[in-house]
Amino acid sequence: MNKKREEAFSDLLATLSKMVSTLILVIIALFVPPLAVYLHENSCNNVTILNLILTILFFLPGLIHALWVILK
Repeated sequence: MNKKREEAFSDLLATLSKMVSTLILVIIALFVPPLAVYLHENSCNNVTILNLILTILFFLPGLIHALWVILK
C-alpha cells in the first residue's frame, strides 16, 4: 500500500513541477516573448528566430506566438 502512495505522490509532484514551469514561462512570455520561447525550446532554432522577428515587428503577434509555442 505504501508503494502505491509513493508512486501517486511522485506522479503528483511531477505534474505540479511541469505546471509551475509552464506558468513561469507564460509569465516570462508576457514581458519577453523570445526569451520564453528560447527557454522552452532549449535552443535558438527557427521557432525562436521567428518569435524574435514577430516581437520586433509587432509585440502582440510575438506574444501570441510565444503563448502558442509554450502551451501546445
